[in-house]
Amino acid sequence: MAVATTYEAVPLVDKESLIPIPAVEDKDKSDDDFDNFPLKYTTTDVAILACSRLYHSDKMTTHDYFGFLSGFLLHIAAQGMQFMLLYLMLKYNVEPMEDPFEDDQFNRMSTVLSGAIQNQKALPWGSLAPPGVDTMLAGYTHATCKKNSTPVGVRFIFLILWFGISWEAISATLSRFSVVWSIPKNDDDPLLDTNAGISLNSAPEKGNHDITHIERRWKLFIFIFILLPHTATILLLVWTGTKIQAFAPTVAVQAKASLKLGIITTVTSTLMTYYGCAHMHKYMGVDPENKDTPVAVNYRIVTPAGAKPKPSMLGKMLASQAWKTWAETVAKLVIGLAFALAIVYLMYPNKEAFDNLCDKYHEDVVGCSKVKSTGRTPQQKFICASFPVRDWFPGWGR
Repeated sequence: MAVATTYEAVPLVDKESLIPIPAVEDKDKSDDDFDNFPLKYTTTDVAILACSRLYHSDKMTTHDYFGFLSGFLLHIAAQGMQFMLLYLMLKYNVEPMEDPFEDDQFNRMSTVLSGAIQNQKALPWGSLAPPGVDTMLAGYTHATCKKNSTPVGVRFIFLILWFGISWEAISATLSRFSVVWSIPKNDDDPLLDTNAGISLNSAPEKGNHDITHIERRWKLFIFIFILLPHTATILLLVWTGTKIQAFAPTVAVQAKASLKLGIITTVTSTLMTYYGCAHMHKYMGVDPENKDTPVAVNYRIVTPAGAKPKPSMLGKMLASQAWKTWAETVAKLVIGLAFALAIVYLMYPNKEAFDNLCDKYHEDVVGCSKVKSTGRTPQQKFICASFPVRDWFPGWGR
């Protein structure tokens, strides 16, 4: 499947960083000095940039005023689209996957399966109850057993990948709160173009487009109307994706759902790429003419003179500045594996317990694995589950 390239995938590189720096000066510069946080070309960061500029409306033309305002409105549209798509996926895709493993249904289905195993009667013909609701439940249990064929190894792969995506999304969101709050209230940067005027038609150069100051009332506005709704969207996205990876009955369903989630996560960058005005592309340094060596547009936090603060590991993780060494990468993989184990065996144990009952039923009652070489009867073909991935996947169990 071809994926459209978005400006979010293009890293913003500060041209000044391309100039060689003498070794002596390099020692004084620490990678842990987080003075600059690059903006991503998403509706979230563009909306924050717009807020930092719109209260300087006396220094811009009407044309530029509406240019920044359009970025803010695109962010509102992106949030609405993401909420709607996530709600539809959660309501009509994820919830039906989860329903069989909720306690009420699971207890009834597991009772039916346990009785079938104990009495050596295959479902649905060997129903343990008179015709009625219990017979229908037996058929439903059989159908649920048959369609759940995702191996646990495949679920672990998807969950570990989803953990990395979720971590990046949550850390990038939470770091914005800290970064925006740490930006000075007053404009102490003589290079900022708000001192003379703001022009969307100007390209970034030497930090003139950086966000160097935001008044406190505007910070609160950003928190309430931009970052809090964005955080709620990200948490809903993580919750929906985690449930999909935990309950998807087949590998095909899991893969398709992952593609849908990928589309939802890129809405904020896609809207800016294809609907953001060309002047905003230029202002942010992501216009096609400048794509080879674009200039970074940053949140700039001025460090007090002589101070060299070293952020904690938590601060680095929130700022997405960790994972630079192999040891940190290994640590993240271990955390991702622990996340997958917790989801499969602790958060949603009914799914695993039901799959184990289904395996025992197909093995002990129907004898599905014993008749592969000799052929199956029509009844066995109907009852036996198909595991097209488990048969060759180098994992274990389901």
